Amino acid sequence: MSSNQEADAGAQRQQTTPPAPPSSQEVSGISLAMRVPPFWRDQPLLWFCSFEAATAELKRSQAQLAQMVIAQLEKQDIQNIADLIYSPPEQEYYKAIKDRLISIYEESNSAQTKKLLTQVELGEQKPSQLLRRMQQLNKDKFPESTIKMMWLEHLPPHVQSVLAVSEAFQSKTTLEDLALLADKMMEVHTSSQHIAAVATPIVPPPPPAIIPPPFPAPAADTQFLIAEIRRLSLEVAELRSRPYNNQHQHTSRPRRRFQSRPRNASQSRSRKNSPMPYCFYHHRYGMDAKKCTPPCSFKPINATEN
Repeated sequence: MSSNQEADAGAQRQQTTPPAPPSSQEVSGISLAMRVPPFWRDQPLLWFCSFEAATAELKRSQAQLAQMVIAQLEKQDIQNIADLIYSPPEQEYYKAIKDRLISIYEESNSAQTKKLLTQVELGEQKPSQLLRRMQQLNKDKFPESTIKMMWLEHLPPHVQSVLAVSEAFQSKTTLEDLALLADKMMEVHTSSQHIAAVATPIVPPPPPAIIPPPFPAPAADTQFLIAEIRRLSLEVAELRSRPYNNQHQHTSRPRRRFQSRPRNASQSRSRKNSPMPYCFYHHRYGMDAKKCTPPCSFKPINATEN
């Protein structure tokens, strides 16, 4: 048999030979990676409880458990335990990492009590979830009756009334039973609200009426009116400043002014002796005067032109 035939036969044997089954350690490593989530920075103590439950059957040493924990941490978490990684303790390596992370991220008792009293709300969670969260923050600081009263205050009024009636009829109702009953009530109430919302058509409100703003006067019209007012004011001032005789000389027929006749001879005599350039007749009748009493400087227009 030639070398080429031997190579082909060896390739055929490799193709027909099934792969070796994975060892138990490989299977446990795969299942552990699926069971252990990444590190919970907001709840480190709870995460370590979950980690220890997942690794309880592996019977690993402290060093092996510590390496498994480090594999689930992020950069900022590893920086907090860098000294332990560089110089691991000879004993209880895992416990040292666990205590360090819990001391850094776990809330203090005072912070948990403050959150329990002021920051816990029902929100979108179920009443039973709210109760477990309050019990977790409590950690035996307050008795169960106090936690129950605080928990009921966060529930809707209709749920509180039904729970009070149910507890009155059943003397041995536990707090967990009340939480399950509250969950059922919230589910029924939410589903009824959803059905009512679907059945009732939503009619959009009419659009608001658009009121046009008042039409402003154009700037050009305003400027034109101001110019006209100024022009008329100048004309009136010019007319007031003209001499009295120029008005009669430039008009073909001067406007007659109403003036009462003197009542006695003394008044007519005083007018005749007045320093006015016209006599009484020309002063009153102008060009239509039939008489003239000297002294009078009135001259007809034709005589002035000649």
